[in-house]
Amino acid sequence: MVDFRGKPLITHKLELGADPNATDEDGNTALHLLAKNQWTHFDTNAARILMDFGGHLDHANKFGTTVIERLKYRMRCLIRQGSFDASLQALINRVLPLSCCSARVIRQNQIDIRALPSSLQEFVRRH
Repeated sequence: MVDFRGKPLITHKLELGADPNATDEDGNTALHLLAKNQWTHFDTNAARILMDFGGHLDHANKFGTTVIERLKYRMRCLIRQGSFDASLQALINRVLPLSCCSARVIRQNQIDIRALPSSLQEFVRRH
């Protein structure tokens, strides 16, 4: 992770207002991309910083894949290689906020969200 003035650069960007849940054309957040990059060691510090600023492990991209699913896949690959990453396992086992769990139940049961305020509709769509 790149440091700038004694702090990770990602922290500076988030403090200046960068959205940790901003998405690319496929609906991937920075956490998705961090989890997807299989060629480098998973940076749990960067992931924790993104989550501290509001990033969600259960955010689904446009294909329905969540960050947690990508992390679980990554862990399975490590185990097959005879390796284990305790900090990655801790992220996978992290307890999600009730609001996130509720949003997933709403989506999974296809409950109509049109009566909700637009900000809540977007929150539900992201889960």
